[in-house]
Amino acid sequence: MFDEHLFENVVSYNQGNRVSFDLDSGLELTEVGENYEDQFPFAHRHTDDIPLEYIWGAFDELTPDWIEPESFDDTEKGQELQELIHRFRWTGDGEGEGRRFEPRHLRALAEKMAEAVEHIEASIVEWHKSSTVPKQALPLDQLLELEFDEPELALTSREYMDLEHGARDRQLRRDWRQSIPYRVSEGNSVLFRCTSTPEPDDETNEIEGELWEPGADDVTHTESSISEGDWVVMTPVSDDQHPPIEDEEAVGKASDIARMPLVHVVEIEDGQITVAAPWNDWDRWPRSYHDYLHNHHRYVSRAEAGPDAPRFQEIDGDANQIVIDEGASFILDEAHDDVVSYHCSRALGRSDNNHVLHWLNDLLTGDREEMNTEFCNQNLIEGNPEPDNGPGSFIETQFVEAESIDNTPNEPQQRFIREVDNHLVVVQGPPGTGKTSYTTTPAVLGRAYAFEQKDRSFSSAVSALSHDAVDEVFSNVRAVAEDCRDEDCFQQMKLVRVRPSDIPDDAQPYDERADDQLVEHIAYHHDDGAQRLRDLYDEFVLNEQSTTQFIIFGPPTSIRGAVDKIAPLHIDIDELERDGDWDPTVWELLELERGDLFDLAVVDEASMMSLPQLFLVGAFLRDSGQLLLAGDHRQMQPIRAHGWEEETRETIEETVPFLSALDFIRFLKGDIEEMDFIERESPSLDEGLGTDEQEQAVLPIYPLDQSFRLPEPVAALLTDLFYDQDGIELGGLDDRDPIPEGDCDSAVVEELTDPDQWISVLIHSGDRDERTSEIESSLAEEVVNAFDVVEPDDEDIENDQISAGVVIPFTAQRDLLQGELDDAVQAQTVEKFQGGERDLILMSMVASEPGYVNLLSEFLLSPYRFNVAASRMKRKLIIVASESIFQTSHPDADRYEDQLAWKQLYQRIGALDEDVEPALEGPVQDINPDLEEDARFEIYHADLNEY
Repeated sequence: MFDEHLFENVVSYNQGNRVSFDLDSGLELTEVGENYEDQFPFAHRHTDDIPLEYIWGAFDELTPDWIEPESFDDTEKGQELQELIHRFRWTGDGEGEGRRFEPRHLRALAEKMAEAVEHIEASIVEWHKSSTVPKQALPLDQLLELEFDEPELALTSREYMDLEHGARDRQLRRDWRQSIPYRVSEGNSVLFRCTSTPEPDDETNEIEGELWEPGADDVTHTESSISEGDWVVMTPVSDDQHPPIEDEEAVGKASDIARMPLVHVVEIEDGQITVAAPWNDWDRWPRSYHDYLHNHHRYVSRAEAGPDAPRFQEIDGDANQIVIDEGASFILDEAHDDVVSYHCSRALGRSDNNHVLHWLNDLLTGDREEMNTEFCNQNLIEGNPEPDNGPGSFIETQFVEAESIDNTPNEPQQRFIREVDNHLVVVQGPPGTGKTSYTTTPAVLGRAYAFEQKDRSFSSAVSALSHDAVDEVFSNVRAVAEDCRDEDCFQQMKLVRVRPSDIPDDAQPYDERADDQLVEHIAYHHDDGAQRLRDLYDEFVLNEQSTTQFIIFGPPTSIRGAVDKIAPLHIDIDELERDGDWDPTVWELLELERGDLFDLAVVDEASMMSLPQLFLVGAFLRDSGQLLLAGDHRQMQPIRAHGWEEETRETIEETVPFLSALDFIRFLKGDIEEMDFIERESPSLDEGLGTDEQEQAVLPIYPLDQSFRLPEPVAALLTDLFYDQDGIELGGLDDRDPIPEGDCDSAVVEELTDPDQWISVLIHSGDRDERTSEIESSLAEEVVNAFDVVEPDDEDIENDQISAGVVIPFTAQRDLLQGELDDAVQAQTVEKFQGGERDLILMSMVASEPGYVNLLSEFLLSPYRFNVAASRMKRKLIIVASESIFQTSHPDADRYEDQLAWKQLYQRIGALDEDVEPALEGPVQDINPDLEEDARFEIYHADLNEY
């Protein structure tokens, strides 16, 4: 076997010569002592198993007569392949030469390999092993019949995270090799100068700084790829060099960036940034033996390091340290660590009592056929305003009377709100349909009210992928709860917004808060914040003397972090069989199967949340509880790095763990027809049920069909482009006032902003732009400057004051626009606009170089991005794009289908019709005389008359 080079993993090479691989070259032993000198290491296929070819050969399933050399055009090639089969059957070079491989040889080799693994495992130093996961001996006499109880989805969800982490790792290492100016200009990294070093008594080790960029006098960062809550690595920078480079003592090669101090972004706004790292002083976390994490240097203030300490210092037996000086520069890059996956993985490893995981796994495998429950009294939520006795329904007697509410929920919204007979319920909310304000908010508060009226305490966790999305739900629930709160409703309610390390500036200090105040902001990494959270939980959840409502808001990892701080209230430390007297943790809570904390779990923007993140939230839901999902699969999807459409692993194909939380539910129902690359046949739990029959469904999805944002013709257009596939006929507003006339001298802007046209498109012939476009930035500036633009909360259409936004694909274009647009104008990527709205939306596609557009067509022409961007408008949508954008055709049929929305728009504006003249055309210098590119433009208006 070893003569056949089965376990070797290098090839020799001569520098400067091309390496040629052929059947006879073989492989060579790794010369570890020579540090791979003149050898190229590679990841070999077989590390812990025997190649199937040898097994087939030993059992005569693989024989030389598989190959007929005469059937090959090159008979020598056929003979070489035939000789290769001999090598899988005999130790010699030909049939009958050497020893024949027999099953007993392979069995002996497998035994030796198993012993090698056992030896390796036994050799691992104890402190590298997880002390919280005791290993149980396996009964040898039952080994062949032994089955593992862990659900399939738990295993493949971890496999999904492994593959995603590997793909991200490769991409990050490529990014780190780029220069600092390039990384900053692309929006992947942020430079800052320290203005405040960590205080000695600050347990979160906060650092404050001001943003800067090479060659820029002023930087106003508007949150691009790095934003609040992100995990980043902080690398010292030598800013006295031009261009600036990483400190050469700290970073010898790009991969060293992975070990820089790990921090998370607390705040980034108006050119200022705050980062923190409560774990900077911890000994046990993060470490490379944790899944998806790595060892990191720690940072210290100059006062702690001493006046003569170097900026970077290697410490024997401890983490190396980075000294933080005022005025010193640092660059923040996306961290190699995946803290979210780390937490998800640990929760999946303790999933015996994760009811959401088991519900979905059993539905997938056929072990469960229904999701029925009796969560609460439906009549107390909706539909019974004047009962013969007792209180009326929440919607009719409380919600519609709230000052912050203008309308009564419509019938599609009410169907979701009153669904209490199913463990899992979904609402699909197309743009502007009131998914948060009139659906999710009354659903949550209605259930709290129903529990209260039956003298039952209520607890809930409300989550979404981002802090921004959580804040939107939180603000809506808060406003309605404040309006409804009186002596008969929500008198004992507490709404708790949890974050790791910061609270809003206007939040009261912990020791000055009143017991009866409705809203609390908690930073759980602060000792005072953690204690306040425990006190609230003790009073509003564990106290059985009064009827209370406790609702906690945060992204999945923040929900986990909050539960970690309340775990000591559920566990006596004497119960734990471990050394060390630190507080009981969330992981020990799950191991003891005491994670049933919440009656209700709510996930907003479920189309963007991965399954492992859903299971992290679900880890704390009671078996009798209910899970509500809200989202729209026609909008943004989870950001994925791995190529899942090409993935052929059987485990992945069988369980499809790469789907978003919302799409996985659709897959179980049998509704996910647009992803024809999925090999696994759907269980089709609700096959044949229409949108008006979801009350009968195993997994009901209630679609909303009335947009309170879009004009009726635009809503009808989006129906044609996107929602007709879901059986949704999206309605809009038939009395929406158009945009006011702009004040300008430009014929281009005047035509483009025509109030009589809801959608206008400018197509230009520029062909040299990639990530920035002077043509499109000039036009955006001219259009926006034609209006009196105000913040969204200050809109006043009667006085011609409107809100405006510019949607762009690349942060480099955003940086080009900074300083050129009014501060009230949001210029951002699609991801930052999801959930928002503006009177005027200008979509700038930027790229025009044909090769570049083709290269990024899957990204640029994504139907999800198009839908989100176009549906932010309330009164006017302007699309600016090059001819290349509309003329690109992906060679892959599936990808071409994804681009159909753009093709249909191009057809609708008449650009392909010889009988349709553009509304205006001319050279781009009509937009801005200073433009140098030799290009022309045409303006068309979308024909929406049929609507």
